Amino acid sequence: MALEPVDLELDQDLPRRLRQIIRRGEEVIESFGRHRRDGELAGFVPADHQLVALALLSLREHPLLAGDLFVEWGSGLGIITMVAAEIGYEAQGIEILPELVDQAEELADELGVSCAFVCGSCVPTAAQDAVEEAGEGFWIGDGGLDGHELLDLDPADADLVYAYPWPGEQGLFERLFDRVAGSGALFLSYNGVEGLRLLRKC
Repeated sequence: MALEPVDLELDQDLPRRLRQIIRRGEEVIESFGRHRRDGELAGFVPADHQLVALALLSLREHPLLAGDLFVEWGSGLGIITMVAAEIGYEAQGIEILPELVDQAEELADELGVSCAFVCGSCVPTAAQDAVEEAGEGFWIGDGGLDGHELLDLDPADADLVYAYPWPGEQGLFERLFDRVAGSGALFLSYNGVEGLRLLRKC
């Protein structure tokens, strides 16, 4: 198998409802961050939520998107998973830090968005050896139960996976996706100053 890049044309504007979700989510991030400037969340920088939302909106009608099942690897406070759910995806987020999962669930309830969050690892059990072989120092490999198993989900069933890798982990995320995704699945990632990257598993 291999991953091939896919061109992505973004819509020019976001519906009001999506902007509302993002605005409220970013307010929560700012408030949350004021109380967590050290420890596990040190160095955390949120994605460009509007840019990712535009991509998800465009992908909803993309001819290469096979279905509606969306999974976010490392869902944080859940903004992107909620945006995906509002667009019409069957959206599910996997996050390793329980306090972020709790906050994401509270925010989804507040905004009336139907999606699922679990506290676990985005690394499927069957691919754990790939992280171990990569060596120490990767945030993605910091233990936890397999989030896909908690969702009763086979990783190969996901139609679209989204992730915002920590610096230096982009290649590892792509290798994991190539290892566990089904043929034709799409992988969207946000990479800071490099922007968005969309790949398809051949």
